[in-house]
Amino acid sequence: MSESTSNTNKYLIAGLVLALLLSGFLLVQNINLKEQVATCSKEVDQSETARQAVIDELNTMEAEYSKLSEQNEEMSTELLAEKEKIEQLLKEAKNKNWSISKLKKETETLREIMKGYLVTIDSLNTLNQELNTENIAVKGELADQKTANSSLSKQNESLSEKVKIGSLLQAVNVNYSAQIKKNSGALKQTSKASRADVIKACFTIPSNSIASAGNKTIYMRVIGPFGSVLGGKQDDGFVVNGRKGIYTYSKEFNYTKTAQDQCLHWDVTDPLTKGNYLISLYCEGRELHSSKLILD
Repeated sequence: MSESTSNTNKYLIAGLVLALLLSGFLLVQNINLKEQVATCSKEVDQSETARQAVIDELNTMEAEYSKLSEQNEEMSTELLAEKEKIEQLLKEAKNKNWSISKLKKETETLREIMKGYLVTIDSLNTLNQELNTENIAVKGELADQKTANSSLSKQNESLSEKVKIGSLLQAVNVNYSAQIKKNSGALKQTSKASRADVIKACFTIPSNSIASAGNKTIYMRVIGPFGSVLGGKQDDGFVVNGRKGIYTYSKEFNYTKTAQDQCLHWDVTDPLTKGNYLISLYCEGRELHSSKLILD
């Protein structure tokens, strides 16, 4: 065999090996690409499923708000306002303007607000039913005016107390956390007691058409692992069960009978220790919410 023929065969073999290597590389790339496409398709399907679930829940809430508005004329303005918020959120969900997590958070807030409405409506319905029953009883007692007047006086006192209970503010969607305060002033959540600079409480006050509007004060009391109230402040306005108490932090806000979000930030005065912290919120002489915050 000539030297020229031998070289040609070497080139052919080298070319064949190179072609096989290239084919193998392209095959692996093709398999990887198919897997990536399948993964992306699955994630898109899951995202669309989650988005549709949020849309379905919003549609259900919209129908519930419409029904409540028709059945409760005295609260129709507030209920229609919340319905409009749902319609706007539905628009954002269908147009895919917001992330799934944000849509879920907004939907949960609207659901919590609806719970507050249901409590208020239930109180009003109970009062109306009792008034109707008591009016029938009064008609049957007209023969003895003195006894009837005495009975009505007691009943009115009972109804006044129930209206008072129905008019009290509520706190829903409550979240307590410890925060690190950065040099820029921004806050970052932490579970470490030694790093906590701020105790934060965030919550929603639902709308209440029979509550009194005006300036309100929310008090926060933080009880440490050893049973002492942190901050140790006193105020003539902080009265619980008829007695003045000690609280940690307070904030004044203007309540307009509409739902609003509030946050309280207490700057830690002394380093915190590991353990359970009992945090409570108070307003108008009563406890709104209480829960533990565990720091390690």
